[in-house]
Amino acid sequence: MVFPIFRNRNKNDILKDKIILVGYHGTGINTTVKALEILGKKVWKKPVDPKSGLFDKSNKKLESKFAPYEVFAGLPFSNHYKNFKDIFDDKCKIILTVRDPLDWYSEILSANKSKNEHILEQVFSDMEALKKSQKKKKAIQNYMDHNMEVIDFFAEKDEDILILEYGKHNKWKRICDFLDIDIPEDKYPKMKDDFKKSIFSLKSPLLF
Repeated sequence: MVFPIFRNRNKNDILKDKIILVGYHGTGINTTVKALEILGKKVWKKPVDPKSGLFDKSNKKLESKFAPYEVFAGLPFSNHYKNFKDIFDDKCKIILTVRDPLDWYSEILSANKSKNEHILEQVFSDMEALKKSQKKKKAIQNYMDHNMEVIDFFAEKDEDILILEYGKHNKWKRICDFLDIDIPEDKYPKMKDDFKKSIFSLKSPLLF
């Protein structure tokens, strides 16, 4: 494996950056995390209960806890990108992975049928009371609302966000330009983005 050479920046500064993957599961999040590992980034892989109250701690305690790691993906981190931005400011970068809403829903539905009949309910707690015929519309709306909320939040900080569209090429160039590092010689990875082959060991069946 050939690691990239850092450009124009001190290596110690690079290691302080925090990269938060905020896309929903089914949008290529596992592949993106693997790519960041190839680039030498240290990924947080510790199981975290989304209801653990992790982000109730002071910013100083969170900064110390997160200090050794650079990449955070999955619940609860994707729902707390604003906290990371508040703590790490210009050292915090956001990667939003997206795909066509209908394709995304089909991916989630496929995972739902193959493993767990209640995955969509676990993803969207407010869907439990909905009729089955309403789930698709509500799920897609929540997915799109999340993406737009992230994009709107970074409307005036667009240098801190990278949007990666599922299935598009030249991801090495886009990611490396975004992080200001050289493109490695390694082939861009491709991983199945489903809960059964997740690189994370979270109890939750889905990652965001």
